[in-house]
Amino acid sequence: MAKSKFFFLLCLVFLLITILAVLKPEFLVFKAEFLYLALFFILFSWSWKYFLFLALIFLSLWRVSCFSEAELQVKNNFVFEQTYHYQAQVLESNKRLADWQLIVEPNNLANFSGKILVFVPLYPEYQVNDILDITCKIFAPEKIITNGRSFSYDKYLAQNKIFAQCFRPQITKLNQTSNLSSFLKLRQYFWQNLNIYLREPASSLAKAMLLDDRGELTKEVKNDFARTGLSHLIAISGSHLVIIIWLVEALLFACGLSRNQIFYLIIFTLFFYLALIGWPASAGRSVLMATVALVGPFLGRKVLSINNLLLSVVILTWLNPYALLYDIGFQLSFLAVLGLLFYSHYWQAKLSFLPSYFQETLSITIAAQIFTWPLIVYNFQTFSIVTFLANLVLLPLFPPLLGFGLLTMIFGHWPIVCIFSWPLFLLFKLLVVTNHFLASFTWSAYPVNFFSFPLFILSLSMIFIFTYYFKPHKKIA
Repeated sequence: MAKSKFFFLLCLVFLLITILAVLKPEFLVFKAEFLYLALFFILFSWSWKYFLFLALIFLSLWRVSCFSEAELQVKNNFVFEQTYHYQAQVLESNKRLADWQLIVEPNNLANFSGKILVFVPLYPEYQVNDILDITCKIFAPEKIITNGRSFSYDKYLAQNKIFAQCFRPQITKLNQTSNLSSFLKLRQYFWQNLNIYLREPASSLAKAMLLDDRGELTKEVKNDFARTGLSHLIAISGSHLVIIIWLVEALLFACGLSRNQIFYLIIFTLFFYLALIGWPASAGRSVLMATVALVGPFLGRKVLSINNLLLSVVILTWLNPYALLYDIGFQLSFLAVLGLLFYSHYWQAKLSFLPSYFQETLSITIAAQIFTWPLIVYNFQTFSIVTFLANLVLLPLFPPLLGFGLLTMIFGHWPIVCIFSWPLFLLFKLLVVTNHFLASFTWSAYPVNFFSFPLFILSLSMIFIFTYYFKPHKKIA
């Protein structure tokens, strides 16, 4: 068996065992047996392949066991639905239209290890690193059932070590820290600039696109983008970052830099951007996946490697086993980059009759959606009829929106900021008005309530089978 195929199988085994262990925790009791079998094969049969398979199964079970240990301890030892008094440090603060969501870490709460999601009014405001004295009733997160389908909200929070929720607390601020990191101060500076120089909904859209802050988006705006299939524009996803990379690449090429220099500068820019927006998990996954997808082309390889992408998924799953099943952002990022690997060059060739600007933008968008549409339809139970038209008309606005948005964030306190903020506001106005017009038709989105999980698996399998035999990428790495 070729090394690439063997590596591919190893990655699949790790991911499948992780899924099984997360869904069936009772399977974790067998991890020691797999370790003994692995040692047996390496000591007595010298079969490295069997050893690697069994060792990988053990590592998968061991990692899931370690990751879920804190959650199980809280569930077994902590008494929920009682009022507690405790002190906690604010780790994250997310503003929404009606309230703030604070993620706090208590330091004197008996039998509790992890984080608590606290919902507080818009005023007074609390900052990261504040020390709070909190009194509230603590609840365990539960599954959410909508239209007969359940969403594992408890597991979704648990992947970030959040094991409890607190509503309408009594809070006293004990310490208002001024010891903010340089990146956090810079993020606040950018946030304020967008807030000052843009009116709604341009301000909230710019924060969502550039700072991964979607808390101020109205329900109407979110629904409009969902109906037109443009939700990927207002979230830092794999396709979102690929477009940013494409903009940076074009700028650096125009400066006369070599391919290798451009690659390393883009990697530095991406990780600096990650630090700037606070290392959110969704953006971190997207950056890693987009990076491995671009390693080949930037370093002169003619063939993109699916194994590179699988390796990134294995790394991310090792860091957070729950994300593979309970984080739709993780799944969308993986499928979007997978579509780029297989179909971006194919569609770029098919759209060669268009100007290069539209050609690259549309090829990236179409390629990213080929694998993601079954997941979107299954989770949101809506299929957008106008998505291709919306992408064709509105996606070309995206690069200048990002460009003017970055300039507005950076030069917010300079007199020249109006040169960037006014075109940015007009572009956002055009985006919102046109998108609302396309979403306003009753036929713009078709409800797909019948799209069950087996149908989702069947649709995705058919896409994989078609891709395997059609080979739009010319060659499987």
